[in-house]
Amino acid sequence: MAFINQQFNIAIHVLVFLGKHSNEQFSSLELCESVCVHPVQLRKVMRLLSSNKLVETRYGKKGGYRAIDDCLNIS
Repeated sequence: MAFINQQFNIAIHVLVFLGKHSNEQFSSLELCESVCVHPVQLRKVMRLLSSNKLVETRYGKKGGYRAIDDCLNIS
């Protein structure tokens, strides 16, 4: 149960951070530093957020994550 709560906590922090910086893209390392979590934990959560179309994922050397406009209107 604590694992699910931890993932939820990370997801909320990431979505708020990306929402505040909606025009920017961030690597997983940059997000780890801003949210203060281990990269493996963050990547697991980001995979869930991406599969549920809450964040946009770009792969490769210049890859990263950014908020999808629709996720900014979640209530």
